[in-house]
Amino acid sequence: MTAHSRWLIKDSESTELLLEQYRHKFNLEPMQIRHETLSFYDDFEWHLWRKNQLLASNNQGLVLRVDNSLLSFFDREKPPVFAKDFDNPQLREALQKLTKGRRLFPMAELEVEFCQYAVRNKDLKKVCDLNVILTGYGTMVELKALRGYDKEYRQCLNIVLNGEPNELEHHIFLNSLKLLGIHPSDYTARPKFKLAPELDTCDAIALIAQKLWHNVRSNEEGIIRDWDIQFLHQYRVALRRMRALFSQMKQSLGKEESQWFKTHLAELARPTNRLRDLDVYLKSEENYLSLIPHSFHEGLQKLFKDLSRERHQEQKKLAAELRSPEYRSKISLLESHLALCPKSPTKKGHKPVLKLAARQIISRYNAISMDALEITDTSPDEQVHEVRLGCKKLRYLLEFFADLFPKQQIRLLLKALKQLQDNLGEFNDLSVQRESLEQYLEQNKVAPDTQAAIHALNGVLYNRQQQERARVRAQLESFLSEDVRQGVESLMPKPTAPETKTGRLSV
Repeated sequence: MTAHSRWLIKDSESTELLLEQYRHKFNLEPMQIRHETLSFYDDFEWHLWRKNQLLASNNQGLVLRVDNSLLSFFDREKPPVFAKDFDNPQLREALQKLTKGRRLFPMAELEVEFCQYAVRNKDLKKVCDLNVILTGYGTMVELKALRGYDKEYRQCLNIVLNGEPNELEHHIFLNSLKLLGIHPSDYTARPKFKLAPELDTCDAIALIAQKLWHNVRSNEEGIIRDWDIQFLHQYRVALRRMRALFSQMKQSLGKEESQWFKTHLAELARPTNRLRDLDVYLKSEENYLSLIPHSFHEGLQKLFKDLSRERHQEQKKLAAELRSPEYRSKISLLESHLALCPKSPTKKGHKPVLKLAARQIISRYNAISMDALEITDTSPDEQVHEVRLGCKKLRYLLEFFADLFPKQQIRLLLKALKQLQDNLGEFNDLSVQRESLEQYLEQNKVAPDTQAAIHALNGVLYNRQQQERARVRAQLESFLSEDVRQGVESLMPKPTAPETKTGRLSV
């Protein structure tokens, strides 16, 4: 019999009584007793906490990871900044996947005492392991059986159960942090809007805009302090979603007000363009180096050193922009307009959001269908790019209004759209990267080895772009299939008219 169980004991007196009962029936040998001050870390989006995981450091070379209730120790590790910095490959890979490259921040401290005991019988043979962790907010007791000592394990188990402890669903650290008042922020990169079907469309637009604006403001400090590149990315995405919202729902909000927001939001985004481009290029360095022979590496690394220096200057420039009185004035102006939004909604704006949202989604799908019919194997990049932009707008609509429709329907549509977007996005990225490399050669005095490396890389990127090009038609046909079309059509609360001769859905 092998068992491993955990319980919560809420006060120190009960813990001492438990240990005394073990000493009375067994030989309780302390194997390790240590006191630690632990700093707990998570990223800005609380990815670890939301997955019932914790990461802690004693800032002296010890890192602890809790995966649900499993506690693991890692020695000779520096206090975390990014998951990629950990030496242990198992720890590094697991946390990189969870934190998605985001910076880790200290969020709380706990004083913790670890007590490990060997429970031995009269013959001094170890029959169980007893671990006790005390945090000041309770005690966690772990009892682990050893093979061949079933009788002794049951006796040890009864000692614990006689104290009527609580079963622990999660690790004591998580319970203690909750009692300490630690809880995740309300920030999420993909906010949920929780719209009611009967809500006026104009009010739904205002609610969505406010939540997206919250994301814009939440990322400003991270951009200024340059904590990680996701702050700038998510700032830009929130602005782009707001612009897409006002653009696609202008028939309900009013064209003048929609245009005002589009113009002023674009002004906020414009100063961020170059820094975001540089972030994307620098993030690709390792991948780029893997694409070309080693003999070109030194030349390409010179390019990335130039880009890194430029990024440093661009980041300082953008941070100054976000601290400036001019920026604060723009923010105040936008917030005053958002507080009054919508000022003068149209008649459509006073209609329930469900039907208008479905109508807008179908209209966007129709537009993509018509553009896709013109795509051939020789279509210029710009034409494929337009289809990609249409898909992005459809994706935003589905995210804005997802709560209005059955989850399974939206999930299937998003899955089909994501596959197409991945293909179109990769095609576009390769096109932009190749163009940027050519511009770099034209605008800079480039050493011969760097020039050769760029030409070599550009050749590889061209071949990859052609491979993605070959997939575009197949992905478009899949997305425009009858199954997907019927899924889009079914979003209407009432049956729609049959398909027209042009292949478009009636709206």
